[in-house]
Amino acid sequence: MRETFFVRQDDARKKTVYLLLLFVLCVALIILAVYFLLTGIVLLYLHTGVRRTALHLEMLRPQIFSAKLFASVAIPTTALVVGAALYKVRQLSAGGPAFARLFNAKRVYRATIDPAEQRLNNVVEEMALASGIAPPLIYVLENELGINAFAAGTRIENGAIIVTKGALECFNRDELQAVIGHEFSHILNGDMRMNAKLAGFVHGIVVLHLVGRAILDLDGKSSKPRLRRSHNSGSNLIYLVGGILMAVGWIGAVFARAIKSAASRQREFLADASSVQFTRNPSGLTAALKKIGGLAEGSVVSDPNAEMVSHLFFANGLSISPSRWFATHPPLLERIQRYEPGFKGNFDELDLTALSAADDFQPVAEVLQAIAAANAIKPEQAAASIGNPAMRHIEAVRALRGNIPEALENLVAEPYGARAVIYALLLSRDPAIRSEQSPLLFQNLDPHIRTRISAAVNSLPQLDPRLRMVLVNQSISALRQLDVKEYADFRVRLADISGRDASLSIFEVMLEQILIRNLDHYFIESNKRLPTICKIDLLLPQICTVLECLAAAGHNEPARALDAYRAGLRSLKIGAENERSGVAAPSLQEFRAALRLLDSAKFEIKESLLNAAAQVVLRDGEINLDEGELLRALAESLGVPIPPFCPINDS
Repeated sequence: MRETFFVRQDDARKKTVYLLLLFVLCVALIILAVYFLLTGIVLLYLHTGVRRTALHLEMLRPQIFSAKLFASVAIPTTALVVGAALYKVRQLSAGGPAFARLFNAKRVYRATIDPAEQRLNNVVEEMALASGIAPPLIYVLENELGINAFAAGTRIENGAIIVTKGALECFNRDELQAVIGHEFSHILNGDMRMNAKLAGFVHGIVVLHLVGRAILDLDGKSSKPRLRRSHNSGSNLIYLVGGILMAVGWIGAVFARAIKSAASRQREFLADASSVQFTRNPSGLTAALKKIGGLAEGSVVSDPNAEMVSHLFFANGLSISPSRWFATHPPLLERIQRYEPGFKGNFDELDLTALSAADDFQPVAEVLQAIAAANAIKPEQAAASIGNPAMRHIEAVRALRGNIPEALENLVAEPYGARAVIYALLLSRDPAIRSEQSPLLFQNLDPHIRTRISAAVNSLPQLDPRLRMVLVNQSISALRQLDVKEYADFRVRLADISGRDASLSIFEVMLEQILIRNLDHYFIESNKRLPTICKIDLLLPQICTVLECLAAAGHNEPARALDAYRAGLRSLKIGAENERSGVAAPSLQEFRAALRLLDSAKFEIKESLLNAAAQVVLRDGEINLDEGELLRALAESLGVPIPPFCPINDS
């Protein structure tokens, strides 16, 4: 049985604690290494009668252990290693963009006209929508000719997909989809946060080597021989200190590779398996791995920061392949043979001239057939699909995207148009309400947005209401191009035109949750978070509110709504005191308030709640528009990706 999204997230958190313990052990070993190296050198100097004043030998006696010496080594070493690790963890906590800056990567925008970048954007967007998340940011390492890629970030909301120029140029669509599917596994399984912290730990462990090398480089650059001779003893001391730090740093590098190997190898196999499960195309994955084996540059990433993040890569990114004990990735042959047992390791030389950058889209199957396949699902399957998207979800997304008017597709590809589309979606069709909205929206509004609102309003009547959710998710990438001031203005205007309680709609609630999860968390750094609630009893009023809303939205007949509500309660194994004699739909304001508190629930409670929600929504075997949008709002508020098995089948 496949592990659930929640089990994998919990496993990633436990793995992070395990890595932290290994980091502490490494720091202790580094301290001991520095101490014994320094003690050995002191004893050697004492034995050979070298001048002692430079080393303050009054505090160093010729003995195996000196408390003063140990303290003088342990305190600065710990401060340096831990400080460097915390600095790097803090730096990378900004998510995918921080990793992109580290590598000076180029951002790929949705409006790009480069065919290879368009193909990459299409593949990433399809997989994101099929997974139930907003598309991550996309970057290209333009100076890297090797074939590689990685997912970077600390949360789903700030994740990024970064690919090398070699991968962009060498892969066809199937191969690119397999590699991106592998990286999406890392995004959905909680690996990104663990990997980001591991990158910080690795930086702390190897920082002594970096400091030692910097000291030697600085001293070696002196171009004044006379000055160097006059300070010969001081120079020797500098070389000695630099040499000690480099030696200990080399030991730290060995420790770092061992930790990365322990964390990464098995998860790479799991990510390969998830990619094959996602795409239903093992040949795409094996072909991608074979191209790496056949390319002269292989999967090498030449950037100096590659060592620190080598555990993130799709394939080994280091120029020197580490031994099996320290490898972060299984050998290419072993990965290929899992899906192609007869392969003997004969990698054909890759002919780049035979590759085309054109987007070789496969024709989309019949729209209704793909949609029906995505919705042929039972409640228990719906819950199991969380974090486990399948090819049928990709097919459904392709079908849906093909039904969005081209004018709207073009608008959401850039920041002005994306804002205009969101505003237009919220403008009421009721002339009286729109007359109240217009002054609030158009006052001091950028004229570029104003003209695009008119275009969006003219195109929206052609949009099936069931595609609004897809359109909103497509706009996220362009909205992330705003600066903080522009985003603040955008949110204020949204609040102005949708803040009247009497006219609050289910779509507005869903939109609010999508923006909070994917944009508020991106633009607004906040440490304000409610304490985790570990007992489901403390959240029963909020859970009942959510289930009642879902039951009322999906069932017009009171008896059926009550039956669906009770089915949800039974799945939670909640006592009879929470039963109802009837379902009175709570207001959407109550629903919103419940979502705010439920986000602080522990993961086990979130899993149970989504299982119960699936029981309610799918009690009658159908998902209507209101149910789908409420369910999406619930999933966004909980930070859980739900594939688009809804809301389609009410044609």
